[in-house]
Amino acid sequence: MTEGVTAAADKSAGGREESREDGITPENTEFHCSRCSVCCRSLRVFGGLYDDLDDGTGTCRYLDQKAGLCTIYDKRPDKCRVREGYQTYGAGLSYEEYLRLTHEGCRKLRELWARKHHGEAGGETASDPRAS
Repeated sequence: MTEGVTAAADKSAGGREESREDGITPENTEFHCSRCSVCCRSLRVFGGLYDDLDDGTGTCRYLDQKAGLCTIYDKRPDKCRVREGYQTYGAGLSYEEYLRLTHEGCRKLRELWARKHHGEAGGETASDPRAS
């Protein structure tokens, strides 16, 4: 299972537990961030969307580099929030599909980070960027 993505289990009619790799079930329609901070350290891959948050190195100016956490998390912009981002960027998609694509993008971004910073080829997860 992909590390950092919480897999939600739901009970089927037969009572057995099933989980999806992306963590999305009809009962669980939230994005579960692994707090790896790779997206906050890779702003330039999103085009100019996060230019106002870029510290000049492609990293968010509000990221605590050592802890790997957002220093304005409770007051972060809507574009940094999945549910609110859906309102702006999810046109034509169901919320479930938007979450699936967000999870997939997150996974791919972690893989790119791992290859770029640690020389890992094709791994499912990135090493902790705080260690870089």
